[in-house]
Amino acid sequence: MADELFRGWWINRFPNRILDSTEHSDFNRWAIAYTLKSWGWSDVAAAGVVANVIHESFANPACWEYCADVEHQNYAGSCGYIPGAYLFAWTPWTKWGDYAAVHGMEEYDGCAQMQFLIDTLSEYWFLYDHYGLGSDMFPTWEDYAYRNDYTPEIAARAWCSYYEKPNEDPAINHIAERIASAQEWYTKITTEQPPSGLPSCAGGGCIYNPRLSDAGMEGSKYWYTTTNPFYPEFGLPNCTCYAWGRWWEIWEASGYTATVPELPTSDGGQWWADNLSSGTYATSPDPSLGAIACFEDLDGGAGHVAVVEQIEVDGTVTLSNSAYGGDYFLLGYLPPGETILWGHFRLQGYIINPHACGTVTPPSPGEEGKHKFLFFLKPFWRMRR
Repeated sequence: MADELFRGWWINRFPNRILDSTEHSDFNRWAIAYTLKSWGWSDVAAAGVVANVIHESFANPACWEYCADVEHQNYAGSCGYIPGAYLFAWTPWTKWGDYAAVHGMEEYDGCAQMQFLIDTLSEYWFLYDHYGLGSDMFPTWEDYAYRNDYTPEIAARAWCSYYEKPNEDPAINHIAERIASAQEWYTKITTEQPPSGLPSCAGGGCIYNPRLSDAGMEGSKYWYTTTNPFYPEFGLPNCTCYAWGRWWEIWEASGYTATVPELPTSDGGQWWADNLSSGTYATSPDPSLGAIACFEDLDGGAGHVAVVEQIEVDGTVTLSNSAYGGDYFLLGYLPPGETILWGHFRLQGYIINPHACGTVTPPSPGEEGKHKFLFFLKPFWRMRR
C-alpha cells in the first residue's frame, strides 16, 4: 500500500510498517515533536520521545508489530503474544484500539494517539532501569517533560526506561540507535524550521481558553480587588497587575480555587530572579500555555512580564500584556527563536503555570465521537514484551 494522508498524518496500512516516503516519515516526526512542544514539553524531552517512536513504529500511526500475522490480531501467533501497534507500539494493541472503537475514535488518528499517550502517562510511568539510565532521574513524567537540564542521550534512555520498556537485549531494543536519533532530532528541533501543514493536535490533557482581548476585564475581581497585590496603587494598565490577575483568572477557569497565585510583587524585570530565589514555581526556557514570560529591559527600565496565550505550530508565541502608563491590554508576538519583544525587552525565561489546564470528563459509550482529543482517557495497564 502507498502512503496516505489521514487526519493530518501520513500513514501506511498493514502489512506495511514503514512509510514509503522519507519526507512523510520526517513530517510525522515533526508532528510528534511540535505537538509535545505545544503542550509545554522541552526540546530535549521531545527529541527523546521522537527518537523512541522512530524505533517503535517508524512514526507511522498505522504501524503493526513486525511479528503480527494479521491486522487486529487477537491471538499469540508468530509473536507468542498479542502484538503491539500504533505510534508507541502499545502492547497489546487493544489498549488503544479497543478504547478508540468504544468511543467512536479513528484508531489511526495520530492526534488521538498522542492524546492517549498523555492521558495514560501517569499510570504507567515507572522506572525499569535496564537501558543504561542508572538512577531515578525523573520520578514523574512531568519531571521529564518540562525540564531541559539533561542531554539527548539521557532523554532517549529515560523514555525507554520509564515508558517504552522494550526487550532488555541491546540487539533488540536498539538503545544505541535511539540515542543517536535523539541527538539528531534535538539538533533538528533546535536549529531547523518544521515543514508547513503540520497537524494541530489540541489537548495534551489541557483545556485552555486564551485571552486575546480585554473583554470582561473591567471591574473583574482578578484585577480590581486587593487580593491582587498590585491593586489599587499599581493597578491596570500595568504588566505586573495584569499578569498576576491573569494567572488567578486562569486558575479559577481550570477549576482550581484552593489558593491564589504566589507570584512576585516586584517590578516585572525582577520576577524571574525572585521566583528562582524562592523556588515557588518551576521555570523553563520554553513556552507553555499560561506561563509567565519574563523580560529584562535592555534600556534599563523596570522590565516586563506577559502571559503565554497561544503557541502556534511553527513555534510563534502569542502573549497577552498590559503596559504601565500605556496600553490597558495588548497582544505581543515572539516568532520562533526570537527573544526580543518590542525592540528592547529581552526574554529571561518562562514561569510555568501549575494550574493552566482544565479537564473534561471522558465521553461515555453513548457519546461516541463528540470529543476527539480534549479529555483525559481512562488508564489501561501497560506491560511491554
